[in-house]
Amino acid sequence: MDLWFWIWLILAAALFISEMMSVTFFILPFAVGATAAMIANLCGLGLIWQWVIFILVSIISLAACRPLANRLSRGSSAKSGVDRLIGMDAVIIDHPAPLGMRRAKVAGDLWNIVLEPGLEHLVNELLVGERVYIMRVDGTRLIVRRYQ
Repeated sequence: MDLWFWIWLILAAALFISEMMSVTFFILPFAVGATAAMIANLCGLGLIWQWVIFILVSIISLAACRPLANRLSRGSSAKSGVDRLIGMDAVIIDHPAPLGMRRAKVAGDLWNIVLEPGLEHLVNELLVGERVYIMRVDGTRLIVRRYQ
């Protein structure tokens, strides 16, 4: 085993480890290409052929992995962060404040709320304990709609 065997082995291992950390399926084809070049080295092929195999196998692997990566990346529709609040209910917990801002509890957290555009002036009519529907998040405020 010559020096290039060890270079291909170390490169393949480093690329596989990098792929495991990134989980993007972008580095994986190059790791597969380096593994193929290492096998070519073991078969006694010259350095030029090892590079040709590395490049070709990497390109073919990349073409094969991209559709899989695209399918996996758009497969998850789970909401995270504040986006998970959209569609939930909030419960009004305080009386009207002078600036038309109210506070509500959502999933154990307190949020400032305002009514949907065009109905902001009705915020003082919300009753303590009333449930409202969260339409969207605007910074640190929830834009809500009253249930009718």
